[in-house]
Amino acid sequence: MVRKYQYITDRKTALSVLKNFSKSDYLFLDTEVYIQDIRKPDYQNDKVRLIQIGNNKEVFLFDIFELKPYLDYILPSLKELLENKGIIGHYLNFDIKFLIGNFGIYPKIVFDTFIAGKLLYPNLQSYSLSYLYHYLTKKTLDKTEQNSDWGALELSEKQLDYAYKDITVLQEIFPILQSEINSLPKPNLKLSGDLSKTFKIYHPVFLTELYLTPFFAQLELKGISIDIESINNLERSIKKRYSEIYYQFYRNERLRLDRQEELKNWLQKKFNIKLKNSVVSEKEVNKISEEKVRDILLEFLTLKRSLNKIEELKKYSKGNKIFPVIKQVASQTGRIYITEPNIQNIPKKLKGIIKAKNGKKLIIADYSQIELRIASEYAKEERMINAFKEGKDLHRFTASLIFNKDYKDITDDERKKAKAVNFGLIYGMNYKTLREYLYGFGVNITESEAKQFIEKFFKSYPKFKDWQDRVKVKLKNKGRLTVYSLFGRRMFVKKFNDAINYPIQGTGSDIFKLALGIFINKAKGENFEIKNLVHDEIVVEVEEEKADYMANLLKESMEKAGSIILKNVPVKVDIKIAKSWSEK
Repeated sequence: MVRKYQYITDRKTALSVLKNFSKSDYLFLDTEVYIQDIRKPDYQNDKVRLIQIGNNKEVFLFDIFELKPYLDYILPSLKELLENKGIIGHYLNFDIKFLIGNFGIYPKIVFDTFIAGKLLYPNLQSYSLSYLYHYLTKKTLDKTEQNSDWGALELSEKQLDYAYKDITVLQEIFPILQSEINSLPKPNLKLSGDLSKTFKIYHPVFLTELYLTPFFAQLELKGISIDIESINNLERSIKKRYSEIYYQFYRNERLRLDRQEELKNWLQKKFNIKLKNSVVSEKEVNKISEEKVRDILLEFLTLKRSLNKIEELKKYSKGNKIFPVIKQVASQTGRIYITEPNIQNIPKKLKGIIKAKNGKKLIIADYSQIELRIASEYAKEERMINAFKEGKDLHRFTASLIFNKDYKDITDDERKKAKAVNFGLIYGMNYKTLREYLYGFGVNITESEAKQFIEKFFKSYPKFKDWQDRVKVKLKNKGRLTVYSLFGRRMFVKKFNDAINYPIQGTGSDIFKLALGIFINKAKGENFEIKNLVHDEIVVEVEEEKADYMANLLKESMEKAGSIILKNVPVKVDIKIAKSWSEK
């Protein structure tokens, strides 16, 4: 049988092939790994068996087990190649983590067909290589050997052929994806650098996402430090208070608060509160007329949520670290989601578990009212844009318009109402959903008042109504719309609220990711650790003596990203240097 690839097991051939690859601008890469437990890959101790590398014409399979006696001679050349050439692969997060963990090799110039697929085709059933290949070419890819024994003493021809075909698939789909990316509408701006030069792609969303792909892989591998001692102390104090409230209610009401059916029946019988959902939430508890009972039940729910989060954090912690999964493109809008554990939704009471180590400081930076700033530019609402330019508190400014009062005379309660109206109506809420939304802010209004708020808001900001009316007509006529962020992120929608929400949230993701990329680039050579990423907030640990310098660097990066995407609205970044995330 004549092989269509070269199977490399000796030092001389390996070094010769790696040298010849120096002529290529980019390479196609895949790995096959001998994993002990497929549910929990160990990127240091599970071993890479094959590294498949191809150029546009040839494919080479490097058997690392066979080459083990020569790795000290081969690895410097392999490292030089993979860290300085463009690398094309599928779900490179996996390969990069194993390359770092096994060999200390960190590819930085990458084109991930998984990420490109998610951005180009956000509603696919799957983004596996075989599914994406079939979607693009109508051809099939047999993945039977994927879970075969890659630790075998001798690899079978079927295994080698499978490893070879994965590279040929990448060779086939890359130009298709490249062409699709370059045919997309894009904003009138240009991002230059190694990615666009190497892969000949020019769309800013793709360049930003691909720049971050290796960084997220490295962040997952390094992990994030947390204070386990603080977690244990908090758990003890929270459990104590939880038990006090639990037994107080049991003694007085014969009610077990952890039994949802009992709690629902009690709420209905005592306060005539009917629940549609299976779980009692703050929304229902807020309807309790007795203030003391309401407050203590709200406290109980907060304590329970904190205990659930502590349980999740401890489940996924290893010593004083967690190694979360970072979903880089978790939705069409491009938001980053962190899971296993989710550290983006840590309750305020627990934020102190993310703290700076001795000799370090945290920089906590977040965008101020970024979605309202984006919405004002997207809708071209000059009145709101001018308020931002004048540095006004937008919620107070909106309150002055809808309550017909001087800006300086607005009360805190009026500002709170205007805040809910601002966020609710830029996303197209009707009077019923606005009323419910306001209730979540602790504001109880009638349907008539909700209608008045809507009327006054759109009278004050008419361009929002014009934009939303246009969307309604288009959606009614077409049934489905293609919408874009201000950075050119393409999204498909069928619902009105999504058609209004996605462009704003998508632009927010673009600004956030561009800011992170700019900061990473500016901070090269500096000692820093990302501690959390929460949609519009970045938390970084730095050396104490460099805290001011790094805080300024992060602020500049975030402002720069905002100014690149938002042409007419200034962005504001709030920044704080602290020892703990709870100090924000």
